[in-house]
Amino acid sequence: PSLLINHCALFHLRQIHPLSLSMVDRKPDPSATDKSVSSKFNAFRIICVNDIYTFDNASGHGGFASVSTLINRLRSEYGKNCFVTVNGDFLGGSSLAEQTKGKVIIDILNYMNIDAVVLGNHEFDFSTQVLEERISESNFSWFGSNVTSSVTEDHIPGTISTKVIKSDDGLQIGVFGICTPSTPFISYPCKTTQFSDPVQCSRVMIDTLKAEADPDLVVALTHLRQTGDLELAENINGIDVILGGHDHDPFLLHKNRTLILKCGQNGYWVGVLDIKWRRLNGSFEHYLTMSLQSTCDVDQDPGVLDIAGRHYADQNPEHALLDLDEPIVEMLGVPLDTRTSTLRVSEASSGNLVADCLYAFFTSYGAEPDLALINGGFIRGDKLYDRERDGSHITKRIVFEEMPFPKNAVCIDISGISLLGAIEQHIRDYPHASGAFPHFSSNVRIQFTHDKIAGNRIHLFTINNIEIDHTRRYRLATSAFIASGGDGCSHYYNTIVVPELPERRISDIVVWALERHRDQNTPVYLNVDGRITDSSSK
Repeated sequence: PSLLINHCALFHLRQIHPLSLSMVDRKPDPSATDKSVSSKFNAFRIICVNDIYTFDNASGHGGFASVSTLINRLRSEYGKNCFVTVNGDFLGGSSLAEQTKGKVIIDILNYMNIDAVVLGNHEFDFSTQVLEERISESNFSWFGSNVTSSVTEDHIPGTISTKVIKSDDGLQIGVFGICTPSTPFISYPCKTTQFSDPVQCSRVMIDTLKAEADPDLVVALTHLRQTGDLELAENINGIDVILGGHDHDPFLLHKNRTLILKCGQNGYWVGVLDIKWRRLNGSFEHYLTMSLQSTCDVDQDPGVLDIAGRHYADQNPEHALLDLDEPIVEMLGVPLDTRTSTLRVSEASSGNLVADCLYAFFTSYGAEPDLALINGGFIRGDKLYDRERDGSHITKRIVFEEMPFPKNAVCIDISGISLLGAIEQHIRDYPHASGAFPHFSSNVRIQFTHDKIAGNRIHLFTINNIEIDHTRRYRLATSAFIASGGDGCSHYYNTIVVPELPERRISDIVVWALERHRDQNTPVYLNVDGRITDSSSK
């Protein structure tokens, strides 16, 4: 066989123009006598998106409404020979999705005539039981090849492990779907929901597909980190294409005869896999072209906006009487930065703001916290606010959209040695982006060296300019998610939740703190002042 690659390189980009990667392959077709033989090339298209948490294109691109328009345009060029997938993380992650427990998303995807989805971690944000309810309301296929019950060993009701797509002109594509096995640590599946090893499960799925139909091509829909997709490509023969999710930046690569595509988050890009194929002289010949199509300046589908608007009105009748865009207080200092690319690898002004608000809130109620912490994955807007464009004041709408998870804040008592261990767990993936990356109140200073072994990286940890004492107990203000060991931070397991404190959502606490500044006629000064730094280069 011959292999032609236009671009054999890693693309990890933020620009808005389309990108593409192509290859051609010819292989013997043992069943050519049973399938149509043609000298002309036929065409099939797979369209995909992943990790969408927004409905409109408030940032100038992205959102379900623009994605719907672009998908319809791309699908119309191929008619029935087209398959549309969403590769995980769509049910949760926005305030409206949280309020409706994903119902608004199901209505939108049904309206968009999506063909299939693969389970991601956010599909379990409301429990496996609620997920089953959402599945029953949908009109599309759900892949969860490695997700089963530990009691029955069955897949989640309504999900499938494999499927063979058959085009009108005879192409057969085998499809399976893999969810990240980290889901129990970053979401809320039922305790009996288990996630098997992606590599082992994929081998079984390929064997199953070959036994069922011996498809011309095999496509894996995945919700794994980039390293997980690369592991599949490196260790498994038989996967022609991996269409992935979970990572929030776009990614195209050819690895070990497998093409890998991720679209990035929020529908900023829509991924396209074009397949040109024919059967000739006993061989199946195919050309694969991948591209990323930007949703910048794409019109929004009014049907999607109408569905979201109706759900919003049903869930928030009181907001009809409120002006969510009324300025609360002026923000001075550095810009408000909620970009994923900042929050998940370094100190960010938004993370500092939230941590400071938590600290101020519990201090005002007499809880006497020693420090406050929030994980970078809690803030979702992925935006760098510009004062000339967005104004210098923050509003309730900004707060609620940036912090959609309705999670309460808590205070926990934790030993110094466990606190140190927990922070080591927060930064274990660094320099790779992680939603666990921590952001602290202004009285904390942490320095770490990332080229040391994970778990032994921190060499400076002070609270109020005093080195942390391994033997004393500290009071930490954080989210209930983190306090319960979320993001795989198991050192929080042996902690005590402080009782009889107000139960407030973190977004409401931030509004409370901002309104205190307003009432005192003082602006909020945003800063990035070295609360957590990597000293490796020093």
